[in-house]
Amino acid sequence: RGSEGWDRAYPVQSIMTLAPNVALFVTQAGSGIESIDDLRGRRVTVGPAGAGFEYFVGPLLGAHGVTYDDFSPLNATQQAAVDMLTDGSADATFLGGAVPTASITQAAASMELTFIPFGDAEKQGLIDEYLFFRPATIPADTYRGQAQPFEGLDVGSMHFIASASASEDLIYNVTKLLFENQPLVVEKHAAGRAINANNVVRDTGTEFHPGAIRYYQEAGIWPQ
Repeated sequence: RGSEGWDRAYPVQSIMTLAPNVALFVTQAGSGIESIDDLRGRRVTVGPAGAGFEYFVGPLLGAHGVTYDDFSPLNATQQAAVDMLTDGSADATFLGGAVPTASITQAAASMELTFIPFGDAEKQGLIDEYLFFRPATIPADTYRGQAQPFEGLDVGSMHFIASASASEDLIYNVTKLLFENQPLVVEKHAAGRAINANNVVRDTGTEFHPGAIRYYQEAGIWPQ
């Protein structure tokens, strides 16, 4: 993981918008935590230090009237967060990624989980205010013990990016290769289904590389 050089901006452009990053707070069933407000006074993992989680966890909490000062925030990787939830050193944890998310699958395999819901009004407020928040549903039975769909949030879709200085022909060929071989990606992870005509060209605020635009225009999927 890069640990230096983040004191300046880098000229990058998007090749394609990838899978939604569907994230949520989870807790062990029976913990007494049934809402975001119930996190007050608890020990909650909020992602690795310096990984940027605060850019979406902060607004999520704030929309529900909660801040980091209202609970004991713990920094941990997703793997470590699951271990902490299992051994009781954390009361709740923030987990997410492309669905199905490995850390949630792991947690659900070893304990009964409660997915902590977002308030409907608070969720809509986030969607209205921030370009990167979008509604996202985790289908029923995605995880062990999850009998009902969970109406959650995409907290910022993953992106395939490149240096803005990369040649147009190179990025054109990379875009073509990945888009036209989507079934091979799906074989490795279900999140590859996000490589589709509607999603890859979705604007989330990062300018697209001219090489990617050229391919999408030729494929007839670039929004006019």
